[in-house]
Amino acid sequence: MSDTPRTKEAARVGFIEQDMLRSVFVVPLKVAEELERDLATRTAEVVSSTRSLNRLEAVLYDRPAGRNIVEHAVETIERLRAELHALKPERDALAAEVAALKAHDPLNNAVEEACGELPSGWMVLISLERGAGWVELIYPDGRMHEVHEDETKVADLVREAIRRAKEAKP
Repeated sequence: MSDTPRTKEAARVGFIEQDMLRSVFVVPLKVAEELERDLATRTAEVVSSTRSLNRLEAVLYDRPAGRNIVEHAVETIERLRAELHALKPERDALAAEVAALKAHDPLNNAVEEACGELPSGWMVLISLERGAGWVELIYPDGRMHEVHEDETKVADLVREAIRRAKEAKP
């Protein structure tokens, strides 16, 4: 554990770097996930509308005035189906992009885990410089402890810091 001015400055710089990492990796993932949820909602609405219009067709088709309504409903169904079909490639591309980002970026995944799983008041500081990288666990009272393992990747060190914070929490 160390509490030197250099360590405090590294912590301050690390917080700025963490915000930058969050902007570069977390925000695009969140936007892609929102788009995917929005597309799923639209899909559900189209399916629901299709079912309603199919029921309406069965009731109205035998009535003379109902045929115009049915024809309009069928046109609407076909238009909505075409719109949904046109959105599928975009949805698939977004889903593939999100999966690729998550699968091939262990550091981003570790940062997201830290943001979601660290107990309140605990922080993880990731410090990087040419030829080196290290992780420090910052206790709620401000003490710092370097998390280190021989030949371990930074993402694994972040996960180790999360584990230690959870274990140390009263």
